[in-house]
Amino acid sequence: SLMHSRQVLLLLMLTLTSPLQVRVTLLATNPVKRLFSSASSPDSDPSSVAPFPSPFSNSTFTGYDGMMTDSLLLPSIPLTMPKALSPSSIMEFQACPQSFMLRYIYKVREPTTPVLAKGTMVHAALEKVFDLKRQDRTLPNLHNLLRLEWSKAKTENTTEYGHLFDNVQEEREWGLSALKLLDNYYKIENPSKMQTDPAFRERWVRANFTELDDPELQFMVRGIVDRMDLVQVPGSDEVVGAICDYKSGKAPDLKYSRAMNEKIREDKFFQLKIYALLMREMNSKSRSTRIDGQLVSDSLNSTKTETDSMPVRVLKLMFLTNKIDEAETLEYDLGETEEERNEKLDEVQDELRAVWRDIKELVETNDPTAFKHCDRKFCS
Repeated sequence: SLMHSRQVLLLLMLTLTSPLQVRVTLLATNPVKRLFSSASSPDSDPSSVAPFPSPFSNSTFTGYDGMMTDSLLLPSIPLTMPKALSPSSIMEFQACPQSFMLRYIYKVREPTTPVLAKGTMVHAALEKVFDLKRQDRTLPNLHNLLRLEWSKAKTENTTEYGHLFDNVQEEREWGLSALKLLDNYYKIENPSKMQTDPAFRERWVRANFTELDDPELQFMVRGIVDRMDLVQVPGSDEVVGAICDYKSGKAPDLKYSRAMNEKIREDKFFQLKIYALLMREMNSKSRSTRIDGQLVSDSLNSTKTETDSMPVRVLKLMFLTNKIDEAETLEYDLGETEEERNEKLDEVQDELRAVWRDIKELVETNDPTAFKHCDRKFCS
């Protein structure tokens, strides 16, 4: 999650001014100078895809040096339930209810950092590499896709990206570290040699859930799946869906007891389990609902295909770095049979209902201080 990968120090200090009015002081350091050490990366062939900008050689941006402080006065309005939950917001509530309130109820936006920007650019390049013809999906072209995404981002969205670097060298080191993540990816998966292309990429999935005690109460969960592949079950002719998620952060170091390592794995795959649940619900129902006043379909697409109805069995986390700076893949099997898979996904559904009830109870207090902060050092 964003909170777990954050390199920026974010202190959320609440001072109650009235039962419905909270002043939030955001203190964010600018750790850019410390984030990236010197890095080397294979030079890309600029003639492979032309024209491309030079590799992180120029920048007109200057950043903040030291501490920046912004004070926001939250509106004096009742707390309200979010229109929908996402895997990220659910995990944020479980980690820190106060942070959830600020981000998803009061809409206090976390400043973009070099780490977050790197993840965004790397994800974009990995998505768009599959738009190229198979023979063009080379590592130099993958590098150049990232350069294009960064060039576009920093020229079209200076508010979000214009403050990240103090000088050209910082930007270049950041860029080289992003290219290194793509180098790592290419060592574990060569997109030019994949037998089949992804079934889909960057697709919204969503489903409505009802409260067991009150079927009239519904809540929506939605999110974006990075990628779904179709894979053949070893020793069988069966083909199943595999949800893949790119992670620009480090893979977990499973160096603890078997029980602790299993807990770490379960936590890491929780997001993808939610996606699998949403896809199961969407495949089993075809109904319409309204989001923000717009009539939309709960189906994966307006016209369902055989691919859309493929059962999801495999969950795949593709970490682009680990403790020895190499890419690492973790996989999770939801179960050989439909009954096994449904049992695990039903547990996830129960957990989503519990989170929704907990949020609802806190919102109904109409007291922002009811959302307690966590014990992480940047939040206490």
